[in-house]
Amino acid sequence: MKLSKELLERLADWLDDLIKAKGIVETLDGFLIKQALNLINNQWVVKLPEETVGVIEQVLTAILDMDYDLAADALGELLAELIDTPLIDGTEEEVEVYQKTLQLIADLILGLLKK
Repeated sequence: MKLSKELLERLADWLDDLIKAKGIVETLDGFLIKQALNLINNQWVVKLPEETVGVIEQVLTAILDMDYDLAADALGELLAELIDTPLIDGTEEEVEVYQKTLQLIADLILGLLKK
């Protein structure tokens, strides 16, 4: 399973707006971003389990929609599944640790961007 073309287009446009290059590079960066995302999608994303790709798509969509809490929640659940965490592995607390950590990181980044 791959990420949807619509999501890749939105992500490429978002990254292109985010990255401000100078001169001729600015005219090419959108194309290069799209090519890089397609390469990642075709070479690596297809090798991931469908459930993981679904969560990644959900997280990216939430980020593009600026719903960072939803992104942190979904990514936190995925990380809890993928990472064996000593003492709390397989518990609600493990999921909460990842979710709260990701929410804190998102809040810090947003705070820095506002300055």
